[in-house]
Amino acid sequence: MSDEEGFPKQLLEQSIPERIAYFKNYTMAHPKLLSASQKLMLTVEEPAATSLMFLFGPTGVGKTTLLRRMRHHRAKTGKLYAKAETYIT
Repeated sequence: MSDEEGFPKQLLEQSIPERIAYFKNYTMAHPKLLSASQKLMLTVEEPAATSLMFLFGPTGVGKTTLLRRMRHHRAKTGKLYAKAETYIT
């Protein structure tokens, strides 16, 4: 493992709860999530008469992460976003 890969080496000197917190908070962008994020942003930015969008998929695939990423991007660029409703069936 090179110095640029993996976790920070100083993490090994931290307490066990700090190590666990590091990995619980660690996220890695999956190529499919990045692609879906780009497609969603394009649809939101240039809706082509779309007024309603559905985002669905199995548990744990990144739907909420994708929505958070979109909201963060829109807020960072000073653009408003529509309210999102979450329904679990």
